[in-house]
Amino acid sequence: MSVYSIECKCGKCYVGSTRRKLPMRANEHRSEFVNPNRKSFYSPVYTHFRECGLEQKDMKLSLLHSVIESENIKKKESEWIATLGELNQYDAVPNFGKYLARRDRAKIKGQVIHECECGGTWSHNHHARHKRSLKHTKFIKNKILVNNINGEEEKSN
Repeated sequence: MSVYSIECKCGKCYVGSTRRKLPMRANEHRSEFVNPNRKSFYSPVYTHFRECGLEQKDMKLSLLHSVIESENIKKKESEWIATLGELNQYDAVPNFGKYLARRDRAKIKGQVIHECECGGTWSHNHHARHKRSLKHTKFIKNKILVNNINGEEEKSN
């Protein structure tokens, strides 16, 4: 798990996080940057990169922080976005505050908030709904595709 940045030619940065290996996430960013069939191709971040003249080969991810199991990856990402993330679409600090408030409400109700590999969260009552969510299904499809490309056996979640 790691928090990374992508620096534009103009000096502005995008900050992201991943639970997967950094080179795999870097390849996804490069693909999203040049493939107009990808929904994220039209995002403000990639649009800014193209307008500044950044090329696919120049897009490099820099490791900002390696997150260990006991640390919260969302908290670290929000701290780095507040520091460097000029190109991020949302202000992560208030969003992290909402996440903590939701987690605290769940604790009061006696629920446990689980974190998924895809980066999403779910409580016991909403596990099935999370599995059907767009974020989780995209993650699973991508994981199966990567496993098929690498010749690994298909694993289901």
